[in-house]
Amino acid sequence: MKAFAYAERWGHEEIVLVRDVRSGLRAIIALHDTTLGPAIGGTRMRVYPSEDDALLDALRLARAMTYKCAMAEMRYGTRGWSSGWGDVSTPAPTWAWTSATSRSCPA
Repeated sequence: MKAFAYAERWGHEEIVLVRDVRSGLRAIIALHDTTLGPAIGGTRMRVYPSEDDALLDALRLARAMTYKCAMAEMRYGTRGWSSGWGDVSTPAPTWAWTSATSRSCPA
């Protein structure tokens, strides 16, 4: 299944594409459900074969986080997940990730 078809089928609300030119970082932030409150989630840094694979991974992980948090009865509504890809062998991705995502998703 193509990533955007998956997002539509399973009700994802938002997809944010992030690019940090200085470090070369590219990332995707996927939000699955904002019904009950602010976002929580996680980050996965790895090398993906394609952008579509990274997007599909972020969408699946965001949806899984929704259900994990619901089962744990956490007080958060949005379940978000982000997937970053690039050269994960250097320290630059951590700095770039924090910098680029904070600009893309202000509190």
